[in-house]
This record gives sequence, C-alpha cells and structure tokens, in this order.
Amino acid sequence: LYAETQFGKRLQSEFSEASQVLAERNRELTEALTAEELALTEKRKEVSSDEFRELADAFDEKVVRLREEQDERIAALQRRREVDRRVFSGRILPILSEIVRDSGAVAILDDRAVILSADVIDVTDRAIARIDAVLGDGAIEEGANGEGAPDEAAPQQDAPAEE
Repeated sequence: LYAETQFGKRLQSEFSEASQVLAERNRELTEALTAEELALTEKRKEVSSDEFRELADAFDEKVVRLREEQDERIAALQRRREVDRRVFSGRILPILSEIVRDSGAVAILDDRAVILSADVIDVTDRAIARIDAVLGDGAIEEGANGEGAPDEAAPQQDAPAEE
C-alpha cells in the first residue's frame, strides 16, 4: 500500500528528495574538508610543530563536529520516515476497516503480519480456555510405567470442530 498509493508515493518521494539533499551536503562537506586537509598539510612546512598541532587539533574538532551534525541529520531523516509511515498507517486504517466491513472479510493480511482483523473473529480467548482445559499447564503426568508418559486413565478430549 505504501509503495502503490498516491499518498505513499508522495511520502517516498519526499523522503528520497530529502535523502538526496543530505547526500549532496555530505559530498560538499567531504570535498571541502579534503581541500582543507590538503591546505593544512601544505601549511605544515611553513609553521612550527606547536602551531601545526593547534591547527590540526582545530581541524579534527571541526571534522568531528561536522560528522556529528550529519549523523544527527541522518537520524532525524530516519525518524521522519518512521513518523511518516505511522501517519500513513493511521490514516489508511479507517479505509481498510471499511473495506473489511463492506467485503465481509475477516482479516487483511500482509506478507509479514496481520494488519487488521475484526474483533468478532478473534478466537484467542476461546483458544486459551480450550487449551487450558485440555492441557492445563502442559506438565506430563507420570504414568504407570513411571517414564513420564501421559496417564492413559486421564480423559482425552478431541479437538473441537471449527466454530
């Protein structure tokens, strides 16, 4: 849905554009820092070692600061993408709900997960109660042979028919 709807395509396009801007900024920074590093290397021949150390330390601090800023921009862009996806999901949920209702469907499935299901078909509570009634805590009672086999005298219940 995210890849095929107009809404999803717009969000993806905006993310792509912001990513490209960020990548271009990163390329420009890399070029500028490379040029600055080369100039600093040349300056090494002209200044004392103490003065060069100060210049080199200042350059290193600048590089670290710029990397941190870029990392924060990347993280912010990723957070924005996550928020966009949550907003997308929240906005399409009522539509999906209507589709489920109108079509008489019981669930909308994705390759990875159930996206939406009607509460009336949720059999989780009934399944828990039935499993508890049949298996209890799942411990195997020691049988007459003493080897941990199920007690044959214990009542066995067949699985119920689908409801």
